[in-house]
Amino acid sequence: MSGSKIVGITFSESHLQALLEDRRIVSTPLAWYPTLVRLSAKERGAYHLIGAGRGVEWESIDYQISLEGMLRGIPEAGAIVPVTN
Repeated sequence: MSGSKIVGITFSESHLQALLEDRRIVSTPLAWYPTLVRLSAKERGAYHLIGAGRGVEWESIDYQISLEGMLRGIPEAGAIVPVTN
């Protein structure tokens, strides 16, 4: 992950995508972040980057996610994550 930096976030109906400085996209299921699922599209769009692009914050709800957590597959506590074989 050395040198990776988030430059933007987008949402689909089912995924959160972190756009990285090197043009890669890290996509994680939106279901991993129940707090974000409950927000309106406008509220989800009210984020800002933190930690020199290593994370994202929604200040109005005091909620943060990190690029490292996304890459490691770490969902929000309490998220229901289906197990696949």
